[in-house]
Amino acid sequence: MTNDLPTEISEKRPFLTRKRMMLFAFLVWTFLSGFESVFLRSYISPAIAFLVTGIGYGILLLGWCMADSEERGEELGGGWKFMLVFLGLFAFIAYLFKTRGFSRGLLSILYSIAFAIGIFVINTVILTMILMVAEMGFGFAPIPK
Repeated sequence: MTNDLPTEISEKRPFLTRKRMMLFAFLVWTFLSGFESVFLRSYISPAIAFLVTGIGYGILLLGWCMADSEERGEELGGGWKFMLVFLGLFAFIAYLFKTRGFSRGLLSILYSIAFAIGIFVINTVILTMILMVAEMGFGFAPIPK
């Protein structure tokens, strides 16, 4: 009987990696942009809010892709950085296919869709609770349009 166990114990990765921190930042950014659209809509132009939100998501995508490329030992060139910030989701999909191949790229896209749906649900629940508390009259309310 042979011992097939590895002789070296592999180092366990910490739970809070850069990529997971970026995913948490997506959650916070989504909440802040939703909060802004509910409570500050009469102060901020919708076009400016859309632009700032979109560039914010692009910067977060860039941060996640930089962490991913560093983890994979690949270099993320300047063209990719520009495309991720300004083309956002299209560049992200291309990045996933480039770094993972077709089948793993599709799987990563499905994970990304599931993550986006989860963020949407969490954000909807949190903002609904905030609006319910605001309607009860605890000293703050959405700014009327």
